[in-house]
Amino acid sequence: MNRQPAWVVGVLMGLFFGVGTFVVNVSIGIQRLSWASAVAAAIGGVLFGAVMALLVARQRRKSGGTSMAQSVTNAVKRGELPHGASADEWMPLLERRRRQAKLLRWLGPLEFGLFAALAVYLIVTDGSRVIFWDAALVFFLALAVWYPINSRRQLRSIEQLERQLAEDARSAGPAPIGGS
Repeated sequence: MNRQPAWVVGVLMGLFFGVGTFVVNVSIGIQRLSWASAVAAAIGGVLFGAVMALLVARQRRKSGGTSMAQSVTNAVKRGELPHGASADEWMPLLERRRRQAKLLRWLGPLEFGLFAALAVYLIVTDGSRVIFWDAALVFFLALAVWYPINSRRQLRSIEQLERQLAEDARSAGPAPIGGS
């Protein structure tokens, strides 16, 4: 699968962030519809996009490149290795993915639980009763519940992939001594 370059991902994320914050801020009354608020949203989008492009590029380098990162993601989703996967190459990548899943198992609910608490606070204190905060509460609670479930599924899949790599290594047997 061909993935977009990191700078394209950053531009798209920056555009989404800039337009999203502008629309939300104007719709809930944080900002007025003006050129100044549009320029502020554009600057925020550019900065966010630049940071995200750097983070995406860094993540892809650590994962062995775009195609390898996608291969690992697909393998973890499906629970099966691609043909010709070598333990030397895949074990460090799977270990890295395991650490991420273990971290997100507790960090995801904590982070989105705090966001949900903030949404509750805004629902209670915002006199305008904007439906946005109610939708945000539902969204953040759903993510807080989803992260540990998804992390457990990923950890089981990673264990299965590691067993497949170990079985492939055992079935290959020891290398012949002395060449041919």
